Amino acid sequence: MSFTAVTPLLPSPAMSSALSTPVLIKLENLHPPGSYKLRGMSYKANLAKQRGAAHLVAASGGNAGLAVAYSASLLHLNCSVYVPSSTPPQTRQLIESYSHPNSSISCISFGSVYADADKEARRVAKENPESEYFSAYDDPELWTGHSSIIDEIKDQTNGVKPRCIVLSVGGGGLLCGVAEGLAKNSWEDVPIVAMETVGANCFALAKKEGKIVEMRPTGVAKSLMASKAAERMLEWDKKMSITSVEVEERMAVWGCDMFANKHRMLVEPACGVSVACGFDKSILLTAGIQLDVESESAAAGPVIIIVCGGAMINVKELTNLKKQTECQ
Repeated sequence: MSFTAVTPLLPSPAMSSALSTPVLIKLENLHPPGSYKLRGMSYKANLAKQRGAAHLVAASGGNAGLAVAYSASLLHLNCSVYVPSSTPPQTRQLIESYSHPNSSISCISFGSVYADADKEARRVAKENPESEYFSAYDDPELWTGHSSIIDEIKDQTNGVKPRCIVLSVGGGGLLCGVAEGLAKNSWEDVPIVAMETVGANCFALAKKEGKIVEMRPTGVAKSLMASKAAERMLEWDKKMSITSVEVEERMAVWGCDMFANKHRMLVEPACGVSVACGFDKSILLTAGIQLDVESESAAAGPVIIIVCGGAMINVKELTNLKKQTECQ
């Protein structure tokens, strides 16, 4: 049973003007739970039900929990989502709102960061034979589900290869899924620009050190706050052109504000860090992406920005984030 629809891939006139090159935005924020996470979570939830699971136990910063709860609800499975204290109360309430008589959904706050919640979710799932554990990002089944983004993009562009793909990186679920999709579609040479905020940059640290580095993430991009990157990202980094870019969190909030103004949609700072690239060409130029290549060149396809979404945002929150970061 598929719970995902093909999301739009649309031209962004504002971004195309700012970058002086065609820009397409992949609107993953339009999935019912609000983010791309539904792709992997629904894919794995279906497999878990086939394996006999009756109870899904997930760790999440918020958006993965929404996606697995939504999937469990439609599959008539019970679900427990463990989130850190940084997850807003309204997000916890939204997760539990997917409950109905055939599906009990609970959201439990545990610890101060994702790693704390993840440890507890693993413990609970291990103690119940009818339960199956769901990571927010570090799982091959999630990556396979997320890889469908590239299948859709290839169909939507009629096979025209992107100049680059811009995406946000937390623990690496989206990056691993996109890399898998590129390999599956023989697009291994398409560059990936992996965006993070300073303070929530576990992939950048791992890339610099050549190994996984544990950290205590900080900042306003709550959905990027993984303590360590998935090992698989470093494996893909050796096979593909993946450029890590870190920006100050005020740029992520600025990206949210610009996207709201130009496209009339709200996204979290974790997504804003990527959409900011569409309004400031210096970011992609720093990443080594050529924006002045002639149209006849093989590298002259569109820039594609994955609008990963995020439900932990509203007008009041964006206003507060702007005030919080404007003095940085």
